[in-house]
Amino acid sequence: MKLLCKCGNQVTTGLYPTKKWEFDKEAYHGGQYFITKGSFIELKSYAWDGRHSLAVNPSNIINCYVPEFKIGNGCCNNWGIPFYCGGCGESLGWQSLDCHCNVYFEISTKKVNRSYK
Repeated sequence: MKLLCKCGNQVTTGLYPTKKWEFDKEAYHGGQYFITKGSFIELKSYAWDGRHSLAVNPSNIINCYVPEFKIGNGCCNNWGIPFYCGGCGESLGWQSLDCHCNVYFEISTKKVNRSYK
């Protein structure tokens, strides 16, 4: 499966579903949770505010504008900062890039279409 922005721009490489978060115990401050490259996790049951989204490994994000890391944000890097479709500029979701716990992009299912071609 690939994800396409509503404008038709492909925004991920091919993905397969998984239910398992990976854990790197060697990462900064005792470990990080991440999603294996090429996979996604549905976050519907975890979203406290009713959002339905997909968590995707950052290396699977393509054709998007991802704001650069800003010096002074501390260790949280780009936690909670939106990223945008490279075709139309629509905000697609949030970056969850944090050296303490998580490394993934959260993509709103309302902003993308799934393609199985």
